[in-house]
Amino acid sequence: MIKYVQSKYAMMLATGSALILVPTKGHAGVNDLESLTQQVGTQTGNIPTFINIICYIFGVALVALGIVKLKQHIEQPAQAPLKDGIARIAFGALLLALPFVLQLALNTMTGQTGGGTAGGPGTINFTPSF
Repeated sequence: MIKYVQSKYAMMLATGSALILVPTKGHAGVNDLESLTQQVGTQTGNIPTFINIICYIFGVALVALGIVKLKQHIEQPAQAPLKDGIARIAFGALLLALPFVLQLALNTMTGQTGGGTAGGPGTINFTPSF
């Protein structure tokens, strides 16, 4: 049963990846490096959104499976250890928080504050004086 579920998720992930990476234009129109990089940038623009969706889906699934494992532990403590349910809930919560944390890290590195521009309110501008 576990192998079937794993192969099913692997197939869904491969299909989703293939659908996102399908080229939008034919390769015959690429004449120089600039148009090639623009085309690659256009085609791969949805990958972060796809990764976020995958994180949300698997995060919710792991939290739900963790709750089911906790319920099984309550009903039969000898058959279902407590650590299984807690681990699934923890990893699910990590997957749910991952897109937010990555966006926070990106905004920190680029200097953006809540949709503003770099150097806006909330940032410290340091200009050394010699």
